Amino acid sequence: DYHLFKHLQNFLDGTKLASREACENELVKFFTNRDEDFFNRGIMKLPSKW
Repeated sequence: DYHLFKHLQNFLDGTKLASREACENELVKFFTNRDEDFFNRGIMKLPSKW
């Protein structure tokens, strides 16, 4: 979670969200601008539990 939320916070820093629609639009922008490696790096940072 930290991997995702750290980057999301940086992306949204200084953004004013006046409505739910504005929030949804920014989230769509964030996720569509991330490549597969972004998510793979986050998964690889998870601690091994098994």
